[in-house]
Amino acid sequence: MRYIGCSNYSAWRLMQSLWAADVNQTERFVSIQPEYSMISPIRGDFEAELAQVCERYQVGVIPYSPLAGGLLTGKYRKGQALPDSVRAEENAANRFNDQNWDIIEAVVGVAERTGMTPAQVAINWLRAKPAVTAPILGANRPEQLTEILSGLDVALTAEDLAVLDEVSGFRRSRTALEQ
Repeated sequence: MRYIGCSNYSAWRLMQSLWAADVNQTERFVSIQPEYSMISPIRGDFEAELAQVCERYQVGVIPYSPLAGGLLTGKYRKGQALPDSVRAEENAANRFNDQNWDIIEAVVGVAERTGMTPAQVAINWLRAKPAVTAPILGANRPEQLTEILSGLDVALTAEDLAVLDEVSGFRRSRTALEQ
């Protein structure tokens, strides 16, 4: 084994693990895999605490579900029929809400303005985050992966990032009960 990582740890749990490795002079985690996207339900925890721990202690962040189960690909649009997708019913039941529709529309708007696809916009938004090492990409078909990878040569502008951060900011996405 060369390197070890963890998945879905909270900031305090990661700190505890790093401390234990230092005290016991054992290998420490070098990466973490959190769920992280503009629509991720744990985005607030990640940005408020975990990202800072990872940057400070040089733990690579390899987020999974960067396209939020396909929601950030542009194939889901408010008022339109569900696409033929393995996650369509689950997304409809768990993720269709006004806040997420606003995020999706902003992603589509940036995509149209820049000539990127919505998936490329979502991945490039993640790549602009200092704590993120590389997102874990998932695709159902090879051409989906090719499409995403072809957008890695382009970076979002500061203006585009600001638009996406504003509409998707974790404080905005919290429910009334969490505020």
